[in-house]
Amino acid sequence: MIIIIGMIFVLIDQLIKYMILDNFILGHSMPIIKDFLYITYIKNTGIAFGLFKNNNIFMIIVITIIIILLLYFYYSEKKKSLVLSISIMFLVSGAIGNLIDRMIRGFIIDYINFTFWPAFNLADTLVVIGSFLLGFYIIFKVE
Repeated sequence: MIIIIGMIFVLIDQLIKYMILDNFILGHSMPIIKDFLYITYIKNTGIAFGLFKNNNIFMIIVITIIIILLLYFYYSEKKKSLVLSISIMFLVSGAIGNLIDRMIRGFIIDYINFTFWPAFNLADTLVVIGSFLLGFYIIFKVE
């Protein structure tokens, strides 16, 4: 079941990005909450906060290795708690969502644009939530 949920997240991520590509020109912004939250079409060739810009092949390799390591870690755990399962599902789904962008387009489509924070997307959100949950699991070994 957790794999199906992960696949649904990847599908939703890609559908949103397709809608952005289909309905926005690069840099176009639509206010959701004026002066606070916008939907903006942004091309991101890097990772978080624009680091490692224009290193697409390198990032494809690194992200693929990270996905493999996460799955290895998950399947090597003897007891799989719900927190561990959800964290790995979020991390892998988010990584795959952005990996698809890198492989097909050569860049990531970001669109959630708070005025006080760099733009991001659903896949990025999944990676952040998954990271916190995985950290919580590792520190506290919660079930």
